[in-house]
Order: sequence, then structure tokens, then C-alpha cells
Amino acid sequence: MTPIYVALKRFSFFSLLIILYSTQVHAQSLLRIEKEKLIIAMSGEQPPYNFISINENILGYDVELANKLGEVMNREIEVQLMPLADLIPALESNKVDIVMSGFSITKQRQKKVLFSIPYALAGKSIISTKDKMKQIHTTTGFNDS
Repeated sequence: MTPIYVALKRFSFFSLLIILYSTQVHAQSLLRIEKEKLIIAMSGEQPPYNFISINENILGYDVELANKLGEVMNREIEVQLMPLADLIPALESNKVDIVMSGFSITKQRQKKVLFSIPYALAGKSIISTKDKMKQIHTTTGFNDS
């Protein structure tokens, strides 16, 4: 086994544990789903979490986590790809059972859906020179650069 494969398996296993055991409410909510097949929605546009390969396979951490979730719950998994903006409405209308697609937890979203605790933390950065950053005084300053 390659080191990347081993790391991915460990990440998937620990992520699944976090989701299932984060709170009793979250675990009970997932286990109440009585269907044989869990429909899990993703955008398919957020590598390394979920993306489409050259061979048009759906790959990534979210896919591995979804498969492990199905394994633990003894349920078949069906991954449905849809635009990011359609994921929460699909969940609200019961078209899908779970969304796994790199959502930030916001108060507005928490009013609509139940979140697990985060299974991955990511940050975004801007890399520039000091001189260029001095020229940019507001967020609209990036539009002129």
C-alpha cells in the first residue's frame, strides 16, 4: 500500500468516527434513515474532497467517507452530483439524505440543516509582495491589479 492510500484510509476512518460520534443527536439522526440506500449529494468540484477523474469517476475524501458511512450503517450509497447552490435545497426537499461537499458552517445554514462537527479544516491565503499589498487598500483593490 502506498503512503497516500494509507493516509486516505486513516483520514476516512477518523472522519467517519467524528461524524458518527460527534454528538448523540447527529448519530441518531443518521441512524433513523430507514432506507436501504443513502443518497449523498456532492458538487464534484472541490478537490481533494470530491472531484471527477479523467475516467469520469467520482473521487476524493468525501467519496471515501461516504463509502465508509454506508459500510458502517450497512447501507448502499448513491452519490449524486449537483451544483453547490442546489445541495441544501435538495436536502431540505428530501431528494437526498446527506450532503458532503465542503460547506462552511454558518448561522444561516444552521437554521436550515443539521451539521456534524467539521471533519476537515482548511484555510485560504493570499500570497503577494509587500509592495503590491500596499497598493491594495480595500477588497475592490484586487479588481484593479
